[in-house]
Amino acid sequence: MLAKDFYRMAEERLTAELQARGWARAERGSYAKSDADGFEKLSLDPSKSFERFSVLMSFEPSDMSAFVRDVIHGPDYDATKSGFLCGPYLNQALVGRRRSEWPCKTKEQLLNALERVARAVETVGEPWLRSLRDARTLAEQADPTSALLAGFAWDRAGEHEKAEERYAEMRRRLDESIARYPRFQFPESHMKEYLFLAARLGFQNEHTVAYGLALATWTPVAHPFAVEP
Repeated sequence: MLAKDFYRMAEERLTAELQARGWARAERGSYAKSDADGFEKLSLDPSKSFERFSVLMSFEPSDMSAFVRDVIHGPDYDATKSGFLCGPYLNQALVGRRRSEWPCKTKEQLLNALERVARAVETVGEPWLRSLRDARTLAEQADPTSALLAGFAWDRAGEHEKAEERYAEMRRRLDESIARYPRFQFPESHMKEYLFLAARLGFQNEHTVAYGLALATWTPVAHPFAVEP
């Protein structure tokens, strides 16, 4: 299967149907839709040989996008090109973290797979995306290895102890990274993450002082969710 044939056939089969359900073509093999609550995306991910492909789906709440933009990636952050906090692999039964692939070695295989993908998006994928509008469901399905974002997801759900577990894991990773850099030469993006964690977990040390001075024009994001004392 040639790349040009894969994308041509995929878009001929999927684009009109997805657009009728509110999706807009974002780029080749990728679709998106958004509202006040957040941003949904759907992407085709072919193998290098174009003999099989995966279908990736995700939902990113608006407040999480704002958090990522302010603390992690900066003002140029583009949610359409971000990773996938939940899922993201669609199959005919569910969306999950285990990679699922559809065959497309021949045009006949691809056409057959696209028919099944179209039905799975409608019957499995879109209901799953809607379920992620619930903060607890999003947190339960968030990839725990994405420690900072998983912590933020648990905070949104009001599960602050679980959030602190993920934040503490992120701090551990950052502390290990800090030890590998010359004194106070940590990348600016990670400085912001560290200052957020300090505000959220309530700690101060020589690093928070140094990073606060280095980022004097940036106000560290305080704990964004109220917690009963």
